[in-house]
Amino acid sequence: MSNQNKSTRISFGKLSLTSWIILGLFVMFAIYAIKFSFDPFIAERHYRDGYNFAMMNRQKFAVEELEEAVQYAPLESQYMLQLGKSYEGMADFSDSLPVKLEWIGKAEAIYKRALELDDLNPWYMNRLASVYINLSGLVPEKKDQYMKQAEIYVKMAADTDSQNPLFQINYAFFLHRQLRFDEAITYYTKTYQIDESIFEARYNLA
Repeated sequence: MSNQNKSTRISFGKLSLTSWIILGLFVMFAIYAIKFSFDPFIAERHYRDGYNFAMMNRQKFAVEELEEAVQYAPLESQYMLQLGKSYEGMADFSDSLPVKLEWIGKAEAIYKRALELDDLNPWYMNRLASVYINLSGLVPEKKDQYMKQAEIYVKMAADTDSQNPLFQINYAFFLHRQLRFDEAITYYTKTYQIDESIFEARYNLA
């Protein structure tokens, strides 16, 4: 056994500089691979805790946990959606306009990032539209600009998932509030044709 250890020591001692570099890179890669394999589990734990805090309306703690989740899983758009909702929740809690705008700006950025990863997801489009509707009320001098941006995304959601009555009636509500009745009629009609149980569509159409 001692001869084997001696042989091993001698062989390590004879490693060239190139061999040491390769060995070092291999060790670094192994450490990174081990860490990377645990990241999804850590991200899910932070997401679960953040979601629970959000449900309890403890948005400050929700934001902290969800930001950790997004950091550990930067390609998980579902985590970003929940984080954006908590950013909006933080804006709702504040009485300061600059603070509200800061949090809503964060929500806008995270929803855009989620859409870059999943550009056909109507839920992200819908959330982004809600951000612009919110901004239109907070910044009256830019109301027209924000409402145009809101319409882009609320219509995009309706067109992307054309068989989902929720997105159809959401766009109908938007048009209705803009007093664009002829266009709203089209989407109210489409809503109840898809799902007759949505009585709001027939009621508003009447």
